[in-house]
Amino acid sequence: MRQSTSTLLAFAVVLLGTSIAHADQCQLINKSIAARAKAELELHPKFVEYCELCGETTPGAPQVATEVTLHAEPDFGASREVFVNGQSIDLAYTFVEKGGVFRNLAELVHCEAHGVSSVIVPPTTTPPAVELPQAAVEVPPPAPPAPPLPAFAPTTFYISTSVSDSWWFLLAGGTGAITGALATLLIVLAARRRRIDLRPRAVELVDR
Repeated sequence: MRQSTSTLLAFAVVLLGTSIAHADQCQLINKSIAARAKAELELHPKFVEYCELCGETTPGAPQVATEVTLHAEPDFGASREVFVNGQSIDLAYTFVEKGGVFRNLAELVHCEAHGVSSVIVPPTTTPPAVELPQAAVEVPPPAPPAPPLPAFAPTTFYISTSVSDSWWFLLAGGTGAITGALATLLIVLAARRRRIDLRPRAVELVDR
């Protein structure tokens, strides 16, 4: 009974020591590493905490380092401890944002750590897409048919000629006919006279 109790107690001490070693890999550090960690946090103040060895499955929410200080630990010689916003941090489980990803702070300042990621990308919370109701599309009613074209009655044109206009036509026609007859008569008389003028003189003597 005593032997089993001693075995369990020893096993518990080993587990406790292992968890403590895992939890405090780069929390008590030398002065030069602490100074480099302080410079990184002041240059890249956005950080997240993520302790994989502690059983955490996802990184914490992003934070901003507004105050970074170094605390000396007299009980541990020349060791320093980094405080961010008044809280002590372990560099092995602290990731600063550089180049769009979060990089392990212990790795950046060359503090040896085990069982930690070099780079993590915290999940971004994207609000669910809200499906907007589609607006009802109103279809305009069909246009009424065009009215039929009216039927046009055939148009008859009448030419009315007055009596005076008829007399003018008759007079013009008669004048033209008379003029033509006179011209013909003059031509005939002229031809006859020319024949008389060309008649030989001997013919006249014979007749006498």
